[in-house]
Amino acid sequence: MAYALANLGNASDDPAESRQLTGRSLAIKRELGDRQGMANSLYNLAEVSLCAGDLGAARAQLGEALELFWGLGRRRALAVALAQFARL
Repeated sequence: MAYALANLGNASDDPAESRQLTGRSLAIKRELGDRQGMANSLYNLAEVSLCAGDLGAARAQLGEALELFWGLGRRRALAVALAQFARL
């Protein structure tokens, strides 16, 4: 269910709906302890926040995603998230 919500959030053209769906996905992944899923959802939420002009939220979400990617040893995802963080 968490991944279905994430996919719906990614497909939405409405930032508010995307934020809501991805946020629900993140909450489920947190409950399950799915660190990889959490990192992905946080990165996606940061993208939505960035598009909405909410730089503070984007910075916080990317920061948490970076910590998770680092802990998981996901070098490529870490590099992509770092590049996005540098744009802030």
